[in-house]
Amino acid sequence: MIIRKAYLLVFSLLALVGCKKELSSAPTQSTPVTTSTGLPGTWELASATNGNTGRLTTYPAGNGQLFVFTTNTYQTFTSGSLVKSGTYTLAQQFSIVQKQMVNTIIFDRDTSLINIIYLNGNQLSLSIDGYDTPSVSYTRIK
Repeated sequence: MIIRKAYLLVFSLLALVGCKKELSSAPTQSTPVTTSTGLPGTWELASATNGNTGRLTTYPAGNGQLFVFTTNTYQTFTSGSLVKSGTYTLAQQFSIVQKQMVNTIIFDRDTSLINIIYLNGNQLSLSIDGYDTPSVSYTRIK
């Protein structure tokens, strides 16, 4: 059930976009993520990594797959249409994969998944704490 929710979250953002496949590289951990470190803003989908194959799918600028964050709310858009909105909190949680505390984002108070968040300048990456799970990367556009 948890893995199913994870795939639904990640792939709901990817469903309507064409792709180009390449090999991926894993994101690296950045400074602790807080709303003051630059998360609020508009982020556009740049790439997605298949958790089973490790293949990277890249997306062109202007693809319309957006995540919009304020200091405590989020919205996701596909081609200009609102797909989902709600609240989020940032926390440190223990990663079963990395065996250490990691930056996480909790959407709508749902703690059934550990969503790891990496923020490095204008690059945002989200992944699920588990083996062979997908991840997505975004680029800040506003």
